[in-house]
Amino acid sequence: MEVDIDVKGCFREIPKGETVIVGGGGLLNARNKWNNNLKKIFVRNRVIVWGAGFNRHYDRSVRKPLDLMDVLLLGIRDYTAKYNFVPCPSCMLPFLEDRYEVRREIGVYEHKNAPISDESLAGFERMSNKTQDVEGAIRFLGESGAVVTNTYHGAYWGLLLGKRVVLYRKFSTRFDGFPFPLAEFSGNLDRDLSRSAPAHGYLEACRKANEWFAGRVAEALSRPVSSRPFPRRPRLGSVEREGDTA
Repeated sequence: MEVDIDVKGCFREIPKGETVIVGGGGLLNARNKWNNNLKKIFVRNRVIVWGAGFNRHYDRSVRKPLDLMDVLLLGIRDYTAKYNFVPCPSCMLPFLEDRYEVRREIGVYEHKNAPISDESLAGFERMSNKTQDVEGAIRFLGESGAVVTNTYHGAYWGLLLGKRVVLYRKFSTRFDGFPFPLAEFSGNLDRDLSRSAPAHGYLEACRKANEWFAGRVAEALSRPVSSRPFPRRPRLGSVEREGDTA
């Protein structure tokens, strides 16, 4: 069964004691309603968090941050020494391996609720994350020589595809969890691109992290409730960048 944490009281739909996989997106510390539902699920159920991330918006706050101590198995997409680093499992999508012919110098991939309106970027072809066509979105990014984006997955998929990525006006902490800083838009795109660099090996490293975590999930599902800690994930594998990103 699937449960939408945006629905008040959704935790009641899940029988107590059931194993629940909470996964995907910036679910953590983003909204009070989401936190309240997650807190109840954490207490009532055996919970595995897979690839979720922290997402405090700068224009709003949550009353009380989540306590993740009750979670059975925790894999967070944010690169931090505190938690197992488990990137969004969309890195396993097969078309991230495709070789794309570059059809545009710059691709602008914008958030559906925050269109990129800077006049200096008006002439570039763009796409919104409103689309439900994930393969089409990745194709758009793959066919772009470089990516300007204000969405998490625009940056994430762009990096997985080996693109130079420039972040446009970040609006939450969701963008702070990448293993390396992203170049941010200053109004001078040529300069920003010179401060960005492809992340060679990032796709392989993210896939290996998810494969490792899948093994831990299988182990957790095969045994009874236990408070024994799971082994910590080694730090990110080999990722080479062509230059430093300021």
